[in-house]
Formats: sequence, structure tokens, C-alpha cells
Amino acid sequence: MSAIAGLVMLDDNTTDIEVIKNMAASLQHCGPDTQRHLQVGNIAFAHALLATTPEALIEAQPWTDANSACVVVCDSRLDNRNLLATALGLVDRAIDNIGDAELIFAAYQKWGDACPEKLLGDFAFAIWNPATQYLFCARDPLGVRPFYYHYIEDKIFAFATTSEALRLVLAKPPALNEGRLADALTNELEGHDRTSTFFRDVKRLPPAHSLSLRPSSPLQMSCYWQPLQNPPSPFPASEAQWIEQLEALFVEAVHCRLRSHISIGAMLSGGLDSSAVVAVACEKLGQDDAPVLSTFSAISSEPDCAETRAIGLMQSNFTIKTNEIDPEKSPELLQAVADQWSQLGEPFDAHATLVHAQYLRAKQSNIRVLLDGIDADGLLTEAGYLHDLARNGQWRRVWHESRASVRFWGPDASLSHFLRPLISEFLIPMPVRRFVRYLRQKLRPENNHQQDLISPEFARQIDLLARYKDMATNTAGIRTTDGDGHTAHSVMSASHCANGLERYHRLASLHGIEPRHPFMDRRLVEFCAWLPLELRLRDGYPKWAMRKAISQRLPDGLAWRRGKEHLGWQFNQALWHQAGQRLISGPLQPWLQKSALDTVQTQYAELNKLQTLQAVNENQLEVLLKLAAVNSWLNRLG
Repeated sequence: MSAIAGLVMLDDNTTDIEVIKNMAASLQHCGPDTQRHLQVGNIAFAHALLATTPEALIEAQPWTDANSACVVVCDSRLDNRNLLATALGLVDRAIDNIGDAELIFAAYQKWGDACPEKLLGDFAFAIWNPATQYLFCARDPLGVRPFYYHYIEDKIFAFATTSEALRLVLAKPPALNEGRLADALTNELEGHDRTSTFFRDVKRLPPAHSLSLRPSSPLQMSCYWQPLQNPPSPFPASEAQWIEQLEALFVEAVHCRLRSHISIGAMLSGGLDSSAVVAVACEKLGQDDAPVLSTFSAISSEPDCAETRAIGLMQSNFTIKTNEIDPEKSPELLQAVADQWSQLGEPFDAHATLVHAQYLRAKQSNIRVLLDGIDADGLLTEAGYLHDLARNGQWRRVWHESRASVRFWGPDASLSHFLRPLISEFLIPMPVRRFVRYLRQKLRPENNHQQDLISPEFARQIDLLARYKDMATNTAGIRTTDGDGHTAHSVMSASHCANGLERYHRLASLHGIEPRHPFMDRRLVEFCAWLPLELRLRDGYPKWAMRKAISQRLPDGLAWRRGKEHLGWQFNQALWHQAGQRLISGPLQPWLQKSALDTVQTQYAELNKLQTLQAVNENQLEVLLKLAAVNSWLNRLG
């Protein structure tokens, strides 16, 4: 992972060299090794390097093609480098001596604007052709590498890995996107869309999209990929074939993300996803006689914590260098997290204390590449399966899976959670459902959806309820059926997936770390889109096919462990105890409900006095952190 930035003056004015220098300097935390820039006439590009692959050591960016004078800048990790080099005729050198920028440009020369579809891996890049004054940019299919841009028609186009870098080309003070600020104070709206930012004049290029600019023409944007476009070939004919191919693709995805000239680390929880990544990584690193994998785990001092026990099981079965973080025994680490609050890229990052602590500990351990298990839940979601069963009249199967799911999730689950929506949709007449929905809308208090954090006037101004409705559309999955009757279903193009990856990227880049996500491998995403729903949920086990595929590689019982514990709120609790009052800095903005903050702070102070830490309400603490994060971010803007 590196960072990129660029300026194109569409009015033919010469770019200001100081601006691109400052943009490069602002990206130093993302690319701490070197920062370079290039200015030629009306364009200027910058690159901040974090060298995590062999080819990154030999290539200087921005890169210029000697024949055409085209300029390329990229933040990338390409998986199909050997195949690309062969297809593009770059066989005169060892593959590690060919940089990604040169490969991407050769792909562009051969395939033109269709080149992003030919690339496997994570990337964001820009190519400038001075002869035609043509700019072409693209972002990887899942949105692992960010790409922010600012555009004023016939005047300027600027791009960067962070929105913070683009503040240098915005009006002062920058115009805030107040709707996005409201999103940061709710539970669900982080994934409202795939394009907006906290600044009105800064947008995100969506995943799987390219954009282009020609002289005297408006910006053109195009989607080059979606998860359902490439069914498996040959199509699996049996359950065993599905499992076998799923395992092979997952193993390949992990192996690709181990390619580096430096030691690799991995997040390790007690769940299926990160454990599967660690198991495959350890096997491969051992075969290659590579340095031992370093793992970073959040644990609990509670003796009955199943998550901690499962982590211990992995530690005792694999040769790994373990790093454990207990929130109750890590005051210095949490103090460092609190100290970095003023540097958080967006308010959404504030309550991810557990992830922040893992990246910080990895940096302290000199790890620059960290594997994780996100977003296996989205990749293998069984959403819609029970509805399909009910729609087909298979109510006995619905009953079986609902009861089994209750057993899997434990005491906090209930049959009504699984059955109520089905009964409502299939057994209650439509006119009755519409009338109930109408009553709910009429009687719904104005302060629902945590609107108590926002003044009623501001909620009306941004039409907060409309944002919830918009998100329902933006987060919906996509389905299709091919000519042979095979059905595909995926949520990986939904907005919340990209937003989650971007949050991980911001926290990782704060510490000069490259996050790598095996479950976000394009080939795996395409395959899993066609995975039958009955293989995603069976006998109450979500991600059943993955459990079956990986079970022989994991310690006995871990793949079929029931339930799922979340230690994140304990880290938030420890952070607030460590530095909570200090996190609320400066005056509250006028559209925030100060009374809500005062009430929560008073309640929390009372709990502290009683030393009843277990009585702290998770939602109450989240309210505090959200208010503190938004306020801190706004005060930092000045």
C-alpha cells in the first residue's frame, strides 16, 4: 500500500508545484519510505511509497514511459503479474524487476480503457497522456484502495488516496457535507452510498469504476465489473465440487497476499474467518521457509471467554509469533490510541478501537503487512435463504433452520427474529401489511434512529429519514439466474462493503501498514456469488460451505464452534476510561444535542463511581464516542 495524488489543470494553466509538494507531504503517513512528485506543464503527480513487495523496491513513481511521455502513478498490489507480463510481451526481465506502473501502462496500451478488467488484485491508478491531454483513472473491483477526487469542469481535476490531501485544493474553509456528518452519528448510515464524503466538493470513485477526462469534455465514469458477471466454468455439478473449488480459491487468495519481501502479520480472532486465513498462511510460509507469521489478537481476562479460548487453540496448534491485547491490561496502548484521535481520517473510525489497537501493536512490532478476515460475512451471506424456502412453501425447512440458528447464536437469539418477517410477508395479506406500515410511519417518533444526537431542525434540514430509505437501496444485494437455471446472489457491490474496507484502510495507513483481505479476492467473490444458498446456511451454521472446506485445516471443533463473541465494546469501554473526558474537546456544534451528551456523560460518571464496569451499556458508550468523534473532527478543521 502506498498513496497517490495528482493535479490536472483543465484550463491549461501550469500546476502549482508547491501544492503537489504539500499533497505529497500530507500522505507521508501512508507512504513513509519516500515521497516523490513530478510536474510537467498542466499536470502534477505525487507518490508516497510504502514498500511491501519486491517490485516496489525497484520502481520510482510517478513513472514516465520513455516513448510516449505518458505518466503513471499507482497504489497497487497485482496478483496476476506473471500472466500479465507474458500477455504483454514483457519477458526480457525477471518479473520482480517490472514495476506495477509499467505493467498497468502496458495493459492500458494493449486494452485501452478496458484494462482494469484484466487486472487482478488491489489498485488505484491514474494515467496521463500529454499528446492527447487524456486522463484515465481506475479503482479495483472491491474498493480496497481508495480514490478521492475533486472536479470543476473546464478548470481542475485533482485526486488523492485521502480526502485530507484534497483539502489543499479546496476553498477555505471547505464546504461540509452536512448529511455525511449526520451519517456519522447513526448506527447504520456509514454505508449510505459509495461516492459521498464529508466535503461537498470531494467524491469517491466507486469500486469497479473507471473515469476519464478529455479536453473540453465532461468527466466520464464507467463500471467495468460486477460480482455476477463470471459464473464458474465448468460449473460445479455436486456439493463436493463446490466445496473443493471454494477451498482451492480461498487458498490461492491467501497465497497471493503473502507475496512480500518482508515479514507478514495477521489479525487472529477466535472466529472462523481469521482462523482460516492464519491456518493457510502458516502452512504456506512453512513450506517456503519464510519468517514465522505474527498474529495480533484481542483477548479478554474473563475466564469463560470462548473467543479467548479459541485463540489459544490456534496458538497451540500453529507456529506463530503471538501478540495478545487485553483491554484491561493495555493502558499505554489505549493511551496511544487516544492520543491519535485528532489524526483519525473520518469520524467513523473512532469506535473501531479494537482494530486501531491491533494496527498500532503491529506497527510497534515492525509489521507492515497485516492479513484479516473481512468481509467473509458479506461474501457468504445467506440473506434471503429463509425467504426463498418460505416462498416455495418449504415451511418445515424454515422451521428447522430457524431453530438451528437459535441454537447456533445462543441465548440472545429468538425464533421470532427469524420467523416474524416470514410470517408477515407470506401469511399476512398485503393490505394489512400496508396499513400497519402506514401506522408505524404516522406514529414513529421524530427522534428515532438515534436522532436524539441531532437537533430536530438539523434532522429535517438534511431529511435524515430519506437517507435511511436511500441506504436501503444502496445496500441491497443483486440476484440473477442464468440460462441453465443457476441462481447467483451477492452483496459485495453494496455500499457498506466498500465503506468498511475504507475504514480499515484509513486506520492501517495511519500506522504505515498495508491491510490485505483474502476474502476480497475477485476470483473468490465471483465464485461465491454463485454458491447455492443451501450451502451458505445449513443446520443453523452460517458460512456452512466455508466451514466444511476449511475444517480439516483447523483444530478440532473450531470450524464448528457455535456463537460469536465481540470484544470491540470492551476496547471502547477501556478507551473511555483511559481518556474519555479528554476526547470531548472544544465547543459542541450547534446542531448537536448537548443535552444528549450531558445525560450520557452523567450516567457514565455514576457508573464509574459505583465501579460497576460490567453494567456499562454498549449503546450508551457508542453514543459518547460518536459525539466525541464528530466534535473532535470538526474542531480539527477549525
